[in-house]
Amino acid sequence: MPSRDQIRDLVERYVAALDGQDLDTIVGLFTEDAVQDDPVGEGANVGHAAIRAFFTERFLVAFDARLDGPPTIHGSFAAFRIAVEIPAGRTPFRILITDLVEVTPDLRFRTLKAVPDAKVLNP
Repeated sequence: MPSRDQIRDLVERYVAALDGQDLDTIVGLFTEDAVQDDPVGEGANVGHAAIRAFFTERFLVAFDARLDGPPTIHGSFAAFRIAVEIPAGRTPFRILITDLVEVTPDLRFRTLKAVPDAKVLNP
């Protein structure tokens, strides 16, 4: 099982790749058969091709992403919040996303469930 520090580092690499819109790095952080449910309940992306297509579409719009606090870790699972800001003139659009991931022994995501909430940062 990965250590707490290894999982934290994986989460930080994921968020840095998201912020940098680094498609190849992001896809490489998932297992070949990973299930990414983003947003949760609206249909999962299964496998590298589907995950790549998902992020390719998201990266059509420039945004900034950062961790909103440290990840919480239990065994091979981690939960963390990502604050995303999309420039939109004078008032940027912001969204807070909570991700729950399962990490494999070789330090990749087997599952990712994302719960986005645009209302918490845009009253």
